[in-house]
Amino acid sequence: MNSMNQLSSSRRPMGVSIVSLIVALNAILVLFAAATWIFGIGLFGFNVPGNVRGFAIWYGLFAALFGIILGYLSWGLWSLQRWSLYTIVFIEVLNIVEILAAWAQGFLSLIPFILSLILPIVILTYFLADRQVRQAFNV
Repeated sequence: MNSMNQLSSSRRPMGVSIVSLIVALNAILVLFAAATWIFGIGLFGFNVPGNVRGFAIWYGLFAALFGIILGYLSWGLWSLQRWSLYTIVFIEVLNIVEILAAWAQGFLSLIPFILSLILPIVILTYFLADRQVRQAFNV
């Protein structure tokens, strides 16, 4: 098993490792936020109205589920699972569409629009155009 881990880490491009670590950090932050919603507002928010507390618990549970999915995606990238490549590409395309829709509706001015597009475009281009990434994921 250890030789398998060494083999995949020697084949894993540095950019994939970086994106995997960013996704893992995001998963940790989402899980922390979920715990805050569930426990801080939902269960122990005694001065908060009951309907808001109920909403906070449900919001926290959905956020916790999303954080677990992000953690699984991070593991998939780290271990070079092909489904994780397709998932990241899909998520980045959705991010770009979301940013374009926000700009078209006037929620973003030009500079935030351009700055918001940089990271999704870089990640998408890297995962689709880099030969080492395609070889690492056997695509």
